[in-house]
Amino acid sequence: MLEDFLPKHLIHSPGVLSTRIALYLLASSGENAVQTRDDSMKEIVSCIKSTLHYYEESGEQNEVYSHLLDHCATFLLQQGEAKLAAELLEKQLARLESENWHGKQKNLITQVLVARLVRAYAQFNRPKAEQACKSLQPKDSLSEVDVDTLETTFLYGAKS
Repeated sequence: MLEDFLPKHLIHSPGVLSTRIALYLLASSGENAVQTRDDSMKEIVSCIKSTLHYYEESGEQNEVYSHLLDHCATFLLQQGEAKLAAELLEKQLARLESENWHGKQKNLITQVLVARLVRAYAQFNRPKAEQACKSLQPKDSLSEVDVDTLETTFLYGAKS
């Protein structure tokens, strides 16, 4: 319905996507719910896939796209959509590998993504989760990283 009124670049913007998700969640909550939670999640998944597809097809795979991958994966994992969350986390890892990042920062971001992937895989593919666990490094080797810089870099796509 919104697709009829808004241009594509707006309908797929992060703000509109999060508003649509909130509205679908609201539509399935409380005693006056107008649709089931499953129906709402189907609509939400469709919105997320459509938005990510828009960014992939338009070639706008920038920090907004990275931000969407991260937040959508987190949301989907919290909502029990582990398979799609794992797909998004795999895309994030692939993007990280294709970029010219080096050193401890890249290593730590990779470890964070792999840990999140393990959590997602554990919900639907235990052997894959166990395999991914093998690539995680001991916590001691990751402890000397500047967490503030890491969070800023990871969330906003800044490169040093």
